[in-house]
Amino acid sequence: EKMLSTLAFLVSFLSFFVFAFVLWRKLKEDYPNDKIFLLTLGLIGSMVIGNWAFGRWPLFSFWATLVLLVVVGFYLIKKLDFRLFEILDAIAPGWFWFLAVGGLTGFLSTKEIIALVDPAMAAVSLLGFTFFNARYRTFSWYPSGKIGFAGLASLGLYFLLRSIFGVYIALTSSLSIGIFNGIIGLVLFLGCGVVIYFREREQV
Repeated sequence: EKMLSTLAFLVSFLSFFVFAFVLWRKLKEDYPNDKIFLLTLGLIGSMVIGNWAFGRWPLFSFWATLVLLVVVGFYLIKKLDFRLFEILDAIAPGWFWFLAVGGLTGFLSTKEIIALVDPAMAAVSLLGFTFFNARYRTFSWYPSGKIGFAGLASLGLYFLLRSIFGVYIALTSSLSIGIFNGIIGLVLFLGCGVVIYFREREQV
C-alpha cells in the first residue's frame, strides 16, 4: 500500500513535469524563458489549488478546476503579453499529457479498469492534436490556416469524448453525474467548434 502511494505521488509529479516540458518546448522559440516559467507556474499552481479546493466534491472537481485553470490562464496570457491562440496550441498538448500521465494515479489508487478511461481519453485527444497540427493547413474548409486550430479541435475532441463517457455513466451507474458531465462536455465541444468557425471567418 505504501509503495502504491509512493508510486502514485511519483506519477503525479511526472505529470506536472511533462506538462511544463511540453509547454516550454512549444514556446521557447518565440518567448523568453522567464515568461514561460511564470505562465507554467501559474497554470500548475491553479491545477494544484483547484484539486485541493474542489477535490472533496467529485461531481464538480474536474470542471471547477478547469474553470480556475482557464481564468488564471487568460489573466497570465494578457498580463505577460502572450498571443492567445499560440498559447492554446502549446497548452492543449501539455494538458493532455498531464491528464494521460496524471490520470494513472486514479488506477493505482482504485485498481479499477474504468479509472483508465480518463487517461485514455486524454491520450486519444493528444493523438488528435498531433494529427490536426500536421494536417489542418491542408483542409479545404479551413483555407486561412490560422494557428489555434489544432488546439481547439483537439480540445473539442476531448470534451466530446467526456460527453460520450458521461452518457455511458448515466446509463450504467449514476444518472446525475453522467448527465452533468455529458451536458458540460457537449456544450464545450460545441463551443470549440463555434470558435473555430468564427476564427476562420475573421478578416484579420
